[in-house]
Amino acid sequence: MKLIRQQGGIGMGSFNLIDEEWILVLDANGEQQKVSLETLFSNAQNYMCLAGETEFQNFAILRVLESVLLAAYSACD
Repeated sequence: MKLIRQQGGIGMGSFNLIDEEWILVLDANGEQQKVSLETLFSNAQNYMCLAGETEFQNFAILRVLESVLLAAYSACD
């Protein structure tokens, strides 16, 4: 996360969950990569699994991914 200087002090910058890389995955070669939501959904067939630091982290990320998919597909109804 980027710190930016604002009038009156230092504040937090912005972080775009769609475009910026934050999800750890293992690719088809077994190498760990950090990808964005957009990249993950566009190239899901190229990844073997989530590769977070713990299984709890993988589960939490999986729930976020599931929520995004459900929101996207329920909007089509």
